[in-house]
Amino acid sequence: MGYGVADTGVDFEFISTREAHALLKSDKAIFVDARDTDDFKISKIQTSYSFPANDMMFKQDKLDKTLVPRCIDLTAKGK
Repeated sequence: MGYGVADTGVDFEFISTREAHALLKSDKAIFVDARDTDDFKISKIQTSYSFPANDMMFKQDKLDKTLVPRCIDLTAKGK
């Protein structure tokens, strides 16, 4: 089931823990953690990237501008 953030054009999908684990083990997913940085530091998927939703909306100057190109590159390499 898809979900979105009203009036932002941001769309995402929730998946179960089992689905996430299968994707992680198959090396066919890039996990982007949209939680606040403090929450990310406390617990995270080991190979995930931090890209806080609040920063996307309100602090775009703080974003890691290399994340999207890196994800595209990983996808092109079949990762």
